[in-house]
Amino acid sequence: MSLHSSQETPGERLLPVGQADPRRRRSLARHAGSVLRMAGARLVARRGVAADLQEPLGRLRRYGLVVFENFLSAADCARLRQASDELLARHAGGIYVDRWGADHRLFLRRDLPGPLGEVARHPGLQRLAETALRGPAINAGLLVARIEARPDNPGSGAGWHRDSFLSQVKALLYLDDVEEGSGPFQYLMGSQRLGAMLRDRRRAGLGWRQRRVPDAAVERLLAAEPQRLRTVTGRAGTLVLADTTGIHRGMPIRQGQRHALTSYFYPRWQVDAPLLAHLRPMLVPA
Repeated sequence: MSLHSSQETPGERLLPVGQADPRRRRSLARHAGSVLRMAGARLVARRGVAADLQEPLGRLRRYGLVVFENFLSAADCARLRQASDELLARHAGGIYVDRWGADHRLFLRRDLPGPLGEVARHPGLQRLAETALRGPAINAGLLVARIEARPDNPGSGAGWHRDSFLSQVKALLYLDDVEEGSGPFQYLMGSQRLGAMLRDRRRAGLGWRQRRVPDAAVERLLAAEPQRLRTVTGRAGTLVLADTTGIHRGMPIRQGQRHALTSYFYPRWQVDAPLLAHLRPMLVPA
């Protein structure tokens, strides 16, 4: 799907566990409310899925991941790589770089101009996200990323993790050809499903709502079920649509560099004042 065809970390804060702590009560109440709204939204949105999306979205719901090849053309990817490098250079003082010097990230608002803005507002991505989330979705921003081979780097995202325990999807576009040495996206298949979350938590010794997952924990899970690991290699223009409540990472990069664009989609009911307050400082204006 050509761009021209468009019509348009690490440490986690833990709340005190005292029963009378008001922050804990508010957190639990918000979480319970979110779960109820999510269940209600899914019941209301159980409408027919367009015929062309039934099979891929079925795989997404079962496994947490679906891959679309040739979503963008090679020419589009070349333009987007150039635009990404120019923007990263322009904002060199404000981009996020991990402590290994490998992962370079810049979050952008959706209203930016040029080819990057076309991706941020791509109607095909919006349609996929809203079908996956079974209702209206908000693209919280576009992540421009370039990851470079550096000694001992843990890969994009600084290792295995979940983005959330509530419904979210991300659309990851490879702008380079990605092989195993290029730091491909990796996913623990089925780990987004509630039953698997509970089993994996018990088998790997994970904490309740623990989002960062140590390598050793994933190795224990894969020792029992090695077929669950999916490593997504592909040509430039490949689109990876992933349920980010599942366990995933960027594989440590061993050679060259990899450019990617990622759109983060939330169900509209999830976008509230606290989430916006968290996201706004990260977004670079157009």
